[in-house]
Amino acid sequence: MGGLEKRLELLEAARKREEAQLSREALTYLSDEDLHALEVVIEARDHGASGEDLYRLAGERGRRAVVALNESLEALREGREPLRGTRA
Repeated sequence: MGGLEKRLELLEAARKREEAQLSREALTYLSDEDLHALEVVIEARDHGASGEDLYRLAGERGRRAVVALNESLEALREGREPLRGTRA
């Protein structure tokens, strides 16, 4: 069974690498405003902000940025060209 477990670990690692690459590519389609909104929230999370703080901090800009990122990821997964951010 050790061989099967190792193979599963390798497959999972490959999946994670592919997903990370897809996420990096999706970020290139976001506007500067969307990227800044995501950066603010990520920095706050990294400094221990609570869920309530993150929700308040994200505001409408942050929520729009997450939607834009998800739309870009979905388009890439489907083999479509995502729309470029226009709110720069």
